[in-house]
Amino acid sequence: MLTPERIGATALRAILIELAVTPKPGLVDRNNSGAHRDMDFLTFQSSAAALSVHFINFAKIGYDFIGEPAELFPVLRKAGILAEQDMFRQTKGINTHKGAIFSVGLVCAAAGFLAKARRQHTILHEEICGFIGEMTEGLCKRELVPLKYGQSLTHGQKVYLQYQVSGPRGEAESGFAGIRASVYPVLSGLLKSGVCPLNDALAHVLLLIMANIVDTNVLYRHNMDMGNYVRRCARSVLEIGGCLNEKGIAAAKAMDADFIRKDISPGGCADLLAVCYCLYCLENDVPNDKGESI
Repeated sequence: MLTPERIGATALRAILIELAVTPKPGLVDRNNSGAHRDMDFLTFQSSAAALSVHFINFAKIGYDFIGEPAELFPVLRKAGILAEQDMFRQTKGINTHKGAIFSVGLVCAAAGFLAKARRQHTILHEEICGFIGEMTEGLCKRELVPLKYGQSLTHGQKVYLQYQVSGPRGEAESGFAGIRASVYPVLSGLLKSGVCPLNDALAHVLLLIMANIVDTNVLYRHNMDMGNYVRRCARSVLEIGGCLNEKGIAAAKAMDADFIRKDISPGGCADLLAVCYCLYCLENDVPNDKGESI
């Protein structure tokens, strides 16, 4: 049976595996620090270690909760603020995992709630995503639509005012529709078929996410033209096979070098990759006796 401890461990696994995936254009990976000068691989590892107990807590909050899904979100948000504070203490103020705390934290809470009712070893990703959609229903209308310039705004709120892109809030409220329909099936197919190593499958799926999602991190650092540039670059690499062949991997590495020069960091896409892999692990009881190799 899925316990809060196992769900939390799965979430931690997801963010650590996401970190290790290489190449990740513009992002911290095993090759370099991407378009970042204030963080590296070890910064992310330290941050993940600080968050491990919080992922278990998110799952426990969901597991212990009694009530309607929408009533769970405010409780979870308070726990998320505490997780952010621990992250910033560990990283000395560097934002490594704020997006993952929100998105993967929702997965943990939803999985915890459903695990108590199902009492099984796995939970379908569609069930988790559906519950997240119920949990966050009306979030964008409450927190983004009423915004006005002159207020104290987060990065995501500023991006919404300028571009009307709802970012992580919108992805959550849709039940992660942006990855559920077209990205998750590709990841599941690649991992179940064993046609390539875990690293290459996830690197390939990251390109799919970049090709289809407007990353609010890119919009905040740059503009919509750069957001569209990221999508075009990802699509061009996918057209020659993505990270499923040597030519595509070489192109992804060139894309990484280009993003570093242009200071492009699609961190929102990395968070969605962690969500996608976490959902896969919860649905397929990973790790299992077959094991995996990055």
